Amino acid sequence: MRSFTVLLLLFVIVAVFIGQSQIEACVGHDGACTGDNGSQGNCCGGMLCQKNNPSWAEGRCYYRPG
Repeated sequence: MRSFTVLLLLFVIVAVFIGQSQIEACVGHDGACTGDNGSQGNCCGGMLCQKNNPSWAEGRCYYRPG
């Protein structure tokens, strides 16, 4: 019975780590973003990832104009 409990605990720990790695929260206004310049990237809905230099790895999330 003890080995079953240990195995179940390991399974739960692995499941939590896998779940956390797949959950990516979106980035809010003026937060650092990744993605193509002018795309949503990892910004929250209604925002774009703006890069002053498109070769940069990160930009900032800003609301879409309009």
